[in-house]
Amino acid sequence: MASFDPFITPIDYVLVANTKTPGIATLSGATDKRLWDVRQGYGLSGGITVFRGRDISHFSVNLRFSTAQDWIDWAAFKPLIARPPFGTKPKSLAIWHPWLEMLDISSVGVEEVTQFDPADDTGGWSVSIKFLETRTPKFALAKPDAAQQNKSTDPYDKLIDNLSSQFQDLAK
Repeated sequence: MASFDPFITPIDYVLVANTKTPGIATLSGATDKRLWDVRQGYGLSGGITVFRGRDISHFSVNLRFSTAQDWIDWAAFKPLIARPPFGTKPKSLAIWHPWLEMLDISSVGVEEVTQFDPADDTGGWSVSIKFLETRTPKFALAKPDAAQQNKSTDPYDKLIDNLSSQFQDLAK
């Protein structure tokens, strides 16, 4: 979302299952973390890096309540993030905020809901909802382009290259 400017159009809510969060929402901790393996030989300086894809993001949404309407809105919102009944399979929730959109995060599960605490300086109350990104796995094992200049003689690297080529051929 290149057109988002927090100075011009601040957004103080998060959409969870197409429902606005109550109160004033603050998002924190969302990341686009990448996973890398570093393969080093015994007694060797340097190593080979292999990209293994994106890690799952864990982040929080803090909600601050300062009006009676916030509590009414919370009562309507709370069932969306309620613990699933025992024996049922939890479902992922659609989520949207410009910061999450920039990180390509659009689906989550609820990890934790904290107790309400007095808000620091507003005289209101706050609660945090901790989310876990949910995403379908995709094949992502790859060496960076720079590593292709010096082909590895390691048999495991050759096997990975062959399997990657086979997988990409099958995907076509």
